[in-house]
This record gives sequence, C-alpha cells and structure tokens, in this order.
Amino acid sequence: MKALLTRPLTLTLLTAALLTGCAGPTTPSPTPDPTPTPTPKVARVELNSASLLLEQGREGQMIQATAYDDQGRVLNVPITFESSNPAVIEVTASGAATARTVGSAQVTASVQGVHSAPGIAASGVLQSGVVSIPASKVLRAPTFAEGVTPFSVGSTYTVVLKDVAPTAGKLWFSRAPDGSPVQGRVLSSRAVPEGTEVTLEIVPLPTLFQQLQVDETVRVPSQDIEFTAQTRAAFDIRPLGDGQFEFRPRAQGVAPSGLQALAFNAGPFRCSGSLPEASVTLGRPTFTLNAGNPTFSLRLDLPLLGTKRLRVLYSANPSLRVTSGTHTLNANFNDKSLTCTMREAVEAHFETFGLGLVAKMRPGLHLGGSYGSGRRTLSAVGSARATVHMGFDCNSDSGCNNLSRADLGTVQGTVTLGGSGDLLRAAHNLEAGVFLDTTLAVGLVVTELDVLRFRSGYRAALDLASLDTQVNSGNGAGYRIGTFNDVDAFAAVRDIVNTLIGVNVSGLPEIHIEGPGVRSPVISSATRAGTTVTVQLDPARVNFFSVTSPFSLGYNVKAVQLLRRSATGSVTVLDSVTPTSGATTVTLPAPLLMPAGSELFVTVVPKVLDLMPVGTIRVN
Repeated sequence: MKALLTRPLTLTLLTAALLTGCAGPTTPSPTPDPTPTPTPKVARVELNSASLLLEQGREGQMIQATAYDDQGRVLNVPITFESSNPAVIEVTASGAATARTVGSAQVTASVQGVHSAPGIAASGVLQSGVVSIPASKVLRAPTFAEGVTPFSVGSTYTVVLKDVAPTAGKLWFSRAPDGSPVQGRVLSSRAVPEGTEVTLEIVPLPTLFQQLQVDETVRVPSQDIEFTAQTRAAFDIRPLGDGQFEFRPRAQGVAPSGLQALAFNAGPFRCSGSLPEASVTLGRPTFTLNAGNPTFSLRLDLPLLGTKRLRVLYSANPSLRVTSGTHTLNANFNDKSLTCTMREAVEAHFETFGLGLVAKMRPGLHLGGSYGSGRRTLSAVGSARATVHMGFDCNSDSGCNNLSRADLGTVQGTVTLGGSGDLLRAAHNLEAGVFLDTTLAVGLVVTELDVLRFRSGYRAALDLASLDTQVNSGNGAGYRIGTFNDVDAFAAVRDIVNTLIGVNVSGLPEIHIEGPGVRSPVISSATRAGTTVTVQLDPARVNFFSVTSPFSLGYNVKAVQLLRRSATGSVTVLDSVTPTSGATTVTLPAPLLMPAGSELFVTVVPKVLDLMPVGTIRVN
C-alpha cells in the first residue's frame, strides 16, 4: 500500500477512475542454473491501476500488477488475475480484460495465496461523437500545468501522439502507456519531434459516455493501513490484530531532530487558549487505534435515457483510546481555557478506486473555567468511538441529498482534578472533556481535499460551589455531562460531483448533534405562603440520562433542602425533604418567625453527583 500522494491518483471516476490498462508484464526466460534457488516469498501484491474503464466490446486490454517481498523489493513471479463478475468484465489468468456488457466488476491479482486489494473495472458505451484512439498511438502520459488539479472538469493537459490528425472540438477517449486516461475535448495541436502534441480539456463523463454503470462495494482491509513517517518516527506502532494498532511514544531523543518540538508545549500535544502554555504538562500518552474495517460503496448510472445519478458512501467504525497518565496544572485558571490536540495525527491510509484516502484522527483534551489556585494534578483517559457513515446521492435534476447519518457515536472520558485546595468550593464554570478530531481526506496528484470532517467528543460543563458560595453569590451551580458531534460531510464533494456528472452542488448542510447526557435538576420557582414553601422543579430536568442513551434512566432528585442565610452571611440547613420519584412539586415547612436580616433559600441534592447541592435560589 502506497502512502498518500506518492504517485499520481485521479478523481475523474471516483471508484472507476479513468485509468485504463496497458501492456502486461513479461517474464524473461530463466538462466539455467544447476543449483535450484528457493522461490521468493511474496509479501504483497498491488494492481498497477486501481481501476479500469473499458469500452463495451473491446478485447485484450491488459491489467498489470506487481509483487513485492517483505523488504519492498519487486519480485519477478507469475501473477494471476480474477474478475468478480466475468459476465460483465471477463479477465483471463494472464490479465487480458474483455468488456462483455455494460456494468462493473472487481478485479484482483494473486500469487502464492497473497491477494491484492480489489480494483474496479467498468464497461460503458461511448457517445456517438467520441473518437476512440488506439492506445498504441499514445506516446506519453498526460502533462498538466503546475497548479492545475489533474483530471478535474475544465482542467487542460497535453499529450503526445503519433499518426493522428487532431481536429479541434472533437471528443477523444484513450489511455497512455502508464495506464492514465487520455480523454476530453481537443483544443489545439502542434507538431513536435516525436509526433503531435495535443492539448485537451477534461469533460464530465456523461459527455463521453451514453451508458456507464458502476455498482460495487469494496472492503478496505485493515492490513493495508499505513501511517505517516512522522507518526512512525514519534511512536512505536504495534499491530494488535483485527485492525487494531497500539502507539507508544518513543523515548525522548529517539525521534529525528524535526520532531523535537514534540517534547515541549504539553508533550505531543499542541495547546491553544487563554491559559499560558507553561501552565500544563500533558506528558506523552499512549494510543490504541482501531480502523474499523472501512468500506466504500459506489453506484454510478449514466443510462442511455433518464437521469444521471451518482451515489457514494463511506462507512467505518473507528475507535481511538488515549491514556495520558497523571499530569500537572501549575496555575489558577481564573476563567481561562486550554484546548490541547495531538500535534501529528494518527493517520490511517487507504488506496482504492483510483483514490488515495486517509483518515486523520487527533485526540484532544479541553479544560476551562475557574477552579482555585495552586498546583493541581490531572488524570485523563479518553475512549473515542464513532460510526462514520458519510455519503451523498446526486442527480442532474435535484442536486445532492445527504446520506450522512447523525449516529457518530460517543466519546467517553475521565478527567480527574486533584491537588491543593477544595475543588468543590472553588469551581466555577468548569469545563472538562475529551474529543476526537477526524478528517477523511482524498489525495490528488498536487493537492489533498477534505471529504469529511467531524469532531466527536465527551464534554462536561460544571459550575460547582459550596452552599455558602451559591447563596451569597447568587450562582445556583449546576452541570451537564454528555456527548457532541460536529460534522461537515461535504467539505470537498462539489468538485467530485461536478467532475463525474456535471452537477453543481450547493446547500449541503453541516450537522451538529448534542448527545443526551446527565443534566443537573433545577428549581423553576420557590414561593412561601405562611409556614409552607412550595418548590417547583423543571419537569424537563428531573430525570437523568446516560451519555449513550436517549431514554430516561431515573429520577435525579435525592432531596430538596430549605436554607436560611443570617444577616452575617452564614448558611444553615433548616429542613430536607425526599420527594417521591417523578415529583415536580415539593413542599417544605417554613419557620413562622425569622431573625432580623435573614432570608430563606432552597436547593436540590441530585442523585447524580450528589457531593454538592445545585440550583440554589432565594424563596420569594
């Protein structure tokens, strides 16, 4: 598996990119040797073109593949080929492909029981005005000008041919010796020593094909995942099986000089916010990544009559666990915040359908608010899980529909603060959480586009204070603990869709989901009539929820208390009532006579986080 952007990749057909096969490999006759040599062991096999577009009825187009040993050396061994649907795309064992009818198939290469990742082969019918140029007349691969996105609609390139008389305005379809597509509208030509240099403009597929149908789902095997050189330099990566990988930070000084920045500003994290960077040290955490066995599904219909349609879907269930150990906060936050995200993403690379794909995962921590002074310790463990279901469904009449589901899972984490001071007395507007920033990107020859971006996280917003503080400051305290997902599922599909079926995409929404979570109960009102105080609880806040379930799991009121504040500011609990489950109205007995200057307050002791009463308000 090649890393992203290491060789030209095209976006013209997404899964069935306009990559056509070229002459197959030849095996030289072995030199006689009286001493038998052992057969080289094959470690992996790769198709030289991730996809193949054929003209219906065309025979003998060769598919190529290369075998490698475990050191990455090319092996000269016999390779066999196979089609998943011979009735549509027939492939001989030697790799000669014949397009029998309109449709698609998956092609694999194998040797010694080792199989390549599948490539997509598609067969279509050209429009009547398209000229099919024999591949033997194409001398060089397409050359795009610097800064031009290759194989996008409207981009221009040059190619050199022999024995061809180009006519401006004509539509061409062929392939170059390296298998890359030669297609589009002829703009101009000029004589060169080798033959004729032709300038063409890339056009949408419906301009070339009157019929083209692709309907394939390909599983990207976890063993084909690779990681960036920087990630591998900073971490010892150990496969755990079943698509899981463990990342352990290398000892300081082992990483090359370019990675020494990982040793400061919270270790491997980059931190930003209003809190000084020197105030926190997050150390060198360990990660465990499960790529989630991703799959890609594509359906492309260009019928002779009817609506052009494109449907693309990416599905995976990645998870990432970060164990950060115990670290130190050296300053009072004083309503400041800090967000730390891993510097170098843990990247899972895939290459299929003629595309280079990479899932970038960056775990992080967020802290904020005000919670006392002095030195505190922080222990952070996060576990991120997300069901990534990203896709779009487009046609020329109605634009694109969003197929991305909002079930991007949860991130669960534990953030524990300790050290000097009484946290519960000093915490105000405390925010703590862990999150996973994820980007699914597609690589082209000269650029990289974000196809999907989302941040999935676990967030706790806490406003805690002692009863004295709540009563005297008028801040009733409270909390909310739950999950969140922010999704931009269409960061780069506009150019993809325009390339494939010529549709301009607009109005595709972003998705923001606040998952159900634990919320503190609150008091709506408290009124006194004679010797009775009537307390009304917010009915939407008396039940609590888990961080993963939308269902009510229980009544979250342990007790309602009546408080008295003296003229000097001291607070005394006068009475406490345990309400019946589900109650939203609670009554408490009130004293007939009150000392001069004193006032009554009520507060709630919740069942979840019952260490500190919340929602304290004055009785009217």
